[in-house]
Amino acid sequence: MDEMTRTRSRTTPALPLAGSIALLAGTALAAWGASHVSVEEEAARHDYLPGDAEYSIAPLPIPDWAVHAVGLGGAAVALVAAALLIRGIVTGRIDRLWGLVLISLVPLPVMAGLWWSTATAPTIGANIGLGLATMLFVPLTGVFLLTAAITAVVSLRRRRRSG
Repeated sequence: MDEMTRTRSRTTPALPLAGSIALLAGTALAAWGASHVSVEEEAARHDYLPGDAEYSIAPLPIPDWAVHAVGLGGAAVALVAAALLIRGIVTGRIDRLWGLVLISLVPLPVMAGLWWSTATAPTIGANIGLGLATMLFVPLTGVFLLTAAITAVVSLRRRRRSG
């Protein structure tokens, strides 16, 4: 019975799936929290009143300290998930090629967190950074998704051939 339990745990996709979701979600929150700029900081830097700030997308009504706390929490979740996934890869519970799939997916939540921070940043006039981020991140997202898809297909084919 112990051997059967051990075999089942190796084929259960719970660790890779839960770890991947935690890694990607935590990474997005960490990127958003790290790149967040308060309206007071931005107003002082560019010499305007905080009430004069304009937004491409209205930011969530969250205090700045909470944004930074969410960012730190996201970083902690991402680090723990990364450690568990690395352990799963090293022990053989997760196929090494799936590790490459995850590596190619990690930039996506980073870009999403940075894009959200740019979209909700206080500005005066046009938010040029949002346009530049969108023009850069959309093609990069395609490249990273294509890389992840190709790596996943190669991993599945290799697994089917080896039986």
